[in-house]
Amino acid sequence: MRKIVFTFFILISNFFTSQNLSSNIITYYEIDFCSSPQKLILQEKKNNKYSGFIYTCLEKKKKNSLKKIEKKTKISIRQAQKIILDLEKAEIDSVNKTYDDDSLAYLDGDYLSISLLKNNKIEKYSFDEIYPISSKKIEKTPLRSKIQNWLTIIDNELNLKDQFSRMIKKLAKGTYCYNSGMSTICFKKK
Repeated sequence: MRKIVFTFFILISNFFTSQNLSSNIITYYEIDFCSSPQKLILQEKKNNKYSGFIYTCLEKKKKNSLKKIEKKTKISIRQAQKIILDLEKAEIDSVNKTYDDDSLAYLDGDYLSISLLKNNKIEKYSFDEIYPISSKKIEKTPLRSKIQNWLTIIDNELNLKDQFSRMIKKLAKGTYCYNSGMSTICFKKK
């Protein structure tokens, strides 16, 4: 049930994001990472202004309920610009539905989704379980390897695991959870 609600939330937020995206924005990338509560949003405006942030969505256990916790961590302008330029050079704008050239599909597995601005609208593409090279899961097909390269560019610049650890240190005491494909991951902050 939680996965259905989460999927519905993503669809609604993507709809509103695509509707409210300023005509001033010339580059927009949104990457939802596999097995992670993190999402990276990057944008470049016409006046050569870059921005980006890591959005983290958790649920905090409260007696018999869960309270949604959302954290937004701004990344530096330099990092946003570097990642955008590196992703453009690595041809992220060429992504399309044919990029999933692997016949493996994971039953109830996690997925990576990439949303980007194409032809003045947000287009979203999802792929079964692709991770940065640091995860030690190396992709074997050419197109999935290309996607893995994009994730590695991001991870090399931001070190997402470290970003997540720093964000956890700022949380109040309690038990926090997030959806990770087939399961829910919970951790206790003391």
